[in-house]
Amino acid sequence: MSFGIDFGTTNSVLARWNGEEAEVVALDSTNLDHWNYPAFASLFPSMVGVSSVREEVLFGWEAKLRSQQATAAAKRLLAGDEHVQVGQRSWHASTVAAGIFRTMRDRAEEEHFLELDSAVVTVPANSAGAARFRTRAAAREAGIKVDSLINEPTAAALYYKQQLGDDGLENIVTFDWGGGTIDVTVMEAEGNGGLFEERAARGVPRLGGLELDDSLARLVMAKAGRRPKGLAERTVFAREIELAKIRLSNEAVVAVPAPGGRTNVEITREEFEKAIRPVVERAVEPLRRCLADLDLVPEDVDSVLMIGGSSQIPLVRRMVGDIMGDRIVSSDLCDPMTSVAQGAAVAAAINGGDVDIDLAVGTTHALGTVSTRRIGPGEEVRSFSQIIPRNATLPRSQEKNYRPNDAGQKRIGVEIWEGDPADPVSAETGADNRSNICLTRLPIDLPPFRDPEEASFTLTYTYDLSGLLGVRAVMDRDGTVLVDREIDAFGLSTTGVGVSAASLREFLQTRPRIPGDDRIDEGAVPIARPGARSAVPSPVQVAAAVGRPSSGAANTPSGTAVRGQGPLVVDGSNLSYGGRGKASLTRLYSALDELRVQNPGVEIVVVVDANFRHVVAEEERSEVDRDISEGALHRVPSRTVGGADVYLLEIARRKGGTVVSNDGFREHTDHHSWLSEPGRLLGAEEIAGMWVFKERRPTS
Repeated sequence: MSFGIDFGTTNSVLARWNGEEAEVVALDSTNLDHWNYPAFASLFPSMVGVSSVREEVLFGWEAKLRSQQATAAAKRLLAGDEHVQVGQRSWHASTVAAGIFRTMRDRAEEEHFLELDSAVVTVPANSAGAARFRTRAAAREAGIKVDSLINEPTAAALYYKQQLGDDGLENIVTFDWGGGTIDVTVMEAEGNGGLFEERAARGVPRLGGLELDDSLARLVMAKAGRRPKGLAERTVFAREIELAKIRLSNEAVVAVPAPGGRTNVEITREEFEKAIRPVVERAVEPLRRCLADLDLVPEDVDSVLMIGGSSQIPLVRRMVGDIMGDRIVSSDLCDPMTSVAQGAAVAAAINGGDVDIDLAVGTTHALGTVSTRRIGPGEEVRSFSQIIPRNATLPRSQEKNYRPNDAGQKRIGVEIWEGDPADPVSAETGADNRSNICLTRLPIDLPPFRDPEEASFTLTYTYDLSGLLGVRAVMDRDGTVLVDREIDAFGLSTTGVGVSAASLREFLQTRPRIPGDDRIDEGAVPIARPGARSAVPSPVQVAAAVGRPSSGAANTPSGTAVRGQGPLVVDGSNLSYGGRGKASLTRLYSALDELRVQNPGVEIVVVVDANFRHVVAEEERSEVDRDISEGALHRVPSRTVGGADVYLLEIARRKGGTVVSNDGFREHTDHHSWLSEPGRLLGAEEIAGMWVFKERRPTS
């Protein structure tokens, strides 16, 4: 089976060729909650997160919607393999990317019984060689062999033509703007049985939905007169901003919860568009540059594909339409969120011989080295010496001849650069080389010589479809091979790739802690429920101070049930019913308020079932969503064997806490004999408007 993966900055998508068409494989869609917008079920957020109620790193929709700390954009950091903060630790971006790939692979097997062991993976058209290599390395360590890397706009155009079933020759412009990058590509495409060839590509590596979110967030904060405080509040506010941005594409006015969630700020689409216009203008510039590169006018273009979530914002579509006219293809024919993955699946089918199309992709940067010219004593001029030009069809192998500057040199450093020959190639730290990046520096030992002409050598670059660059240097006089290697370390400091089987295993097995969480044992400690109806600190205020409370029978108010040390772990779903046939959030919170009165200063952790928001009254669901996102209620993942019980029992066991529930836990008594200990299980009942909590025994 042929798979394609669109590995995105904020969202990833998996698709497969089923023998007739490229279909999307939905991963993790049961965790969508109130984010269940059209096409969202097809997405797998490229996010990692940390929650105080879970002991492992979260991925996908769980990371996006249920984390007190969520991190996206690992993909944007692959060029330099920068570090990503996950909990209190930082990890190489390539290790985090591998974790995302591995989770997608596992979900495909668990949810769809699919063996995702190889795939075509997409990368931004302007992706640096280092980022391409690290993408491939991350997938490989996750157990996914990368058949080839193709550019995202190419994949979208491939899917579009395959859907259209038209053999005619077209010039297609793909405007690909998602969460992290803007890429514009001009492609010549000849449909089924024809040729797909990139003719020009331009883009900006760090310009996407994240920058649009920043613009909207500044607008909301200015109106609210308040900034988010603390990690949990920033995480919730970021989610609200992203959702508001999405809604503003279809609604004229949106009420956005201000930082802290206590009030709303109304934002009109007009205000939003004014705030984001500078970002959109930067995104449209690569489109103009692509047309100029090929000396094209809009009339020379047949179709314009608008790909990625950011491309669907009305202002963006209007500005592209102002340049390209009525050539924009309907999103019904080329889905902006899934067509890249579907195109990658088509490419995988081509590689496997299942689809008869010639697919030719090209370089988006020139590749070369640095040549130096002496202009005086101790002075020299560095310049980009091109070997493989921009827009060259891959795979490609080209060579160029060089010689050392001085007689008697024993070693030279060959720098491998990509970018634009017109831009600088300074080796100084922090230098502005514009679009140029040094991939690596290779030291080459030279045999003895007198005249530099005797030491001339031929430098050959070989660039393949997988995004791998091979470098070979051979002495002209005798054929001695000076260097012959694949580039696998990057930068002038030759930074390697920060992912390995060991690093991925450690990352997946780590027990992350939220920054500021000074736990005194290794168990997971959920953040206490904030008293929405009582005067207690918010989760933002208490997040840094959560620990084992030191309360017990000796210092509880008179009449309070006897309980042990540790937190009260509440079976929220159980208490919300009360035998009335309908779950009630109000009933649950009245029980929690009384628990706080009877147990002052004691940590209270509330766990609810995966479907909790669906069983309460409709008017209570927005409050459930808010409290889950803030960490006030801890909802277990869907498909959890044993439901919420397995989590609340494990938390109580590890923390020496007390379970508050009317459940008998019959099926769990064999594994949790500690429930029979005094003070480890409290029943709860509302009688004559008063809550009474009494010790009880589990059902055997």
